[in-house]
Amino acid sequence: YSIPSLITQCCNVYGQRQNNEKFIPNTIKKILSKEKIIVHTDENNVPGSRYYIHNEDLAESIVFLTTNHEEVRSESIKQYQKEPAKINITGDSLITNLEVVEMIGNDLKMKFEYELENKDSLRPGHDIKYGLDNTLIKSINGHHDREFKMGISDVVNWYLKNKNWLN
Repeated sequence: YSIPSLITQCCNVYGQRQNNEKFIPNTIKKILSKEKIIVHTDENNVPGSRYYIHNEDLAESIVFLTTNHEEVRSESIKQYQKEPAKINITGDSLITNLEVVEMIGNDLKMKFEYELENKDSLRPGHDIKYGLDNTLIKSINGHHDREFKMGISDVVNWYLKNKNWLN
């Protein structure tokens, strides 16, 4: 129908107002409650890792894509020779889940207890690492990604001021 369209894919979005069942707010809640944190690992006891992107950076990237739709579509077709244009939006820094826990503990200035646990055999389809190729969005200067340590500190501080979101 010649409807201008773009398909975006993202993963591991974090930020304020995230559901408390998600890893980051759940970790904040557990550290504040002095509960043990489970960090999933692979069969070699290596913690899972993610390319996180802050929700505000994701929003800025989406605004860029909609504002520059034709350029984005053209570049996507040039790189991948197919339509509709598909754009991956991700963060740049690969962070292990244990590093996330440690950063949150440091921001809270609290000690915490954690356990490394390999449950992949009990969770079919669970990937120890999530990531997407963000080459296209970077090539058109539509990539926004704050430094994770800064972003996670802002998120921790927000949850401390809005503890009702942890319930």
